[in-house]
Amino acid sequence: TAASATTRPAAPGGLSATAGNGQAALAWTATAGATGYNVYRSSGGGAYAKVNAAAVTGTSFTDTGLSNGTAYSY
Repeated sequence: TAASATTRPAAPGGLSATAGNGQAALAWTATAGATGYNVYRSSGGGAYAKVNAAAVTGTSFTDTGLSNGTAYSY
């Protein structure tokens, strides 16, 4: 395979999160060459787990079903 076919785009930057009632609204800056994004979440310093079922094609995602008062990392 060609090198360009195996090169992954860089991680997106500028992540921001806005807490809501049982949810977090995430937004980020698009990355050149990316066609979709996967969102990973951790709580309490544990392992990160993918939270979106399908690749996010835009630059925002709302993570729902969260526990109020719990800190999450993305």
